[in-house]
Amino acid sequence: MAEGIASRGDRRIGAVIERVWRAGGTFQEWSEHFDLGLWEAAMTAEGLTVDEVVHRDRTEHEALPWDHIAAGLHRDFLWQDWLDAVAEQGLPDCRWTPCYDCGVCTGSGLEHVVASPVTPAGGSQGTAQDLASGGRVPVRFAATANH
Repeated sequence: MAEGIASRGDRRIGAVIERVWRAGGTFQEWSEHFDLGLWEAAMTAEGLTVDEVVHRDRTEHEALPWDHIAAGLHRDFLWQDWLDAVAEQGLPDCRWTPCYDCGVCTGSGLEHVVASPVTPAGGSQGTAQDLASGGRVPVRFAATANH
């Protein structure tokens, strides 16, 4: 619930988080310290409800709490990705398929450079992991002049 409040809330949630902290809400991510009552009380004190912030469906054209953050992904791509997730439809990895024009590469000087027509042979996502041996990353030590 606290993660939903923090991730789906707008700027008003800063005051909620501060209230939880001032009320002793430290280590809230640890189950033995978590106190949902602190969050509910802070939400009420700030005139908010959990349903309004966490459980409410969003519409395509409403201002979203993170709209002011530029993470490289186009808003329309994210909306379609949300609809696909709700419909339980996955999106194949664009490194091995045609570009989806999501916006990550655009403007970063990468412009589709991360896309590749073939999956790397014997490895995972270009990390040189040998999946046949359990995903270990090969490490080779170079000889030094002292040895």
